[in-house]
Amino acid sequence: MAVIAPITCSLRTAQILIRPAAPADAAAITRFNCAMADFEFTVVEADESSADVDALAGELASDAANPQHLRLLAEHDGSIVGTLDFAAPSKRRIRHRGRFGIAVARDWRGCGVGTALIRAMIDWARAHPHIEKIRLGVLGENHRAVELYRRLGFVEEARRAGEFKLPGGRYCDDIMMCLWVKPRPPASH
Repeated sequence: MAVIAPITCSLRTAQILIRPAAPADAAAITRFNCAMADFEFTVVEADESSADVDALAGELASDAANPQHLRLLAEHDGSIVGTLDFAAPSKRRIRHRGRFGIAVARDWRGCGVGTALIRAMIDWARAHPHIEKIRLGVLGENHRAVELYRRLGFVEEARRAGEFKLPGGRYCDDIMMCLWVKPRPPASH
């Protein structure tokens, strides 16, 4: 996992610390992820959320040697208020792009936690020797998230219709967005 120096961010109402996740954080991350499973725009439902702390600790430890992965935590007073996971493949033809997922605790949404996490990832990616493009997928009905990504420079790249089946049988599109963090190469034909 790539490492960044911890960053203190002043939000409108509080200060948060953004730092890399470590194996010792596995129990706290697991609790956070389980709490996030009831969020309407998450892919994982509550009864599908894994609570395997040892598996997550092992994953965090194995990621430690992978410079194509970045896992960040946002903390306030020692409690996790947001997470961001970025991963890019190591194969040369596709290592220039990676995908991320983000989660922010309910009480901290709209306070700037997501913006701070994403900006930290963008800064890291700009300095990375291989990463050129950051990708994400977002549920089409998550308008606040889509607007945040647009404000940070992400553009819609594609849309997969009906990709998610929500409770009650309602379908939702998956919006694929990206941000080039280095000059975009010209298209070839």
